[in-house]
Amino acid sequence: MRHVEFLDAALAVVTTVAGVAIALLYGFLVGSNDVAAAGRNISFLVGLMLCARLWLGVAAISVPVLWLFSVFLVGFRSPQDPYPWTVVVEPLHTPYAIIASIVMFSTGILSFFFTSGRRS
Repeated sequence: MRHVEFLDAALAVVTTVAGVAIALLYGFLVGSNDVAAAGRNISFLVGLMLCARLWLGVAAISVPVLWLFSVFLVGFRSPQDPYPWTVVVEPLHTPYAIIASIVMFSTGILSFFFTSGRRS
């Protein structure tokens, strides 16, 4: 791995962690679990984009937006009951949404780290 690819992976981790920390802090300050859940969603969507980068290259930037459209269109059994796969509309302390976000972000970073020289 070249030095630049390591720095790219580090930049992805640092900016995502910063985004999560800011969302959690702001959510705590204003007393909003929805704002804090946005931090969890940041890590999920960044991981999803980095995983999609393996197949789509730079077009992977659109995958998080497509995920949100999919959730909006087919992600609910009823208006207040989302399917578990949606992740981003789940309440802050939903265990499977937290686990899914951690796994997706970790997988995305690992896929980026080990394949960044092969696909751009």
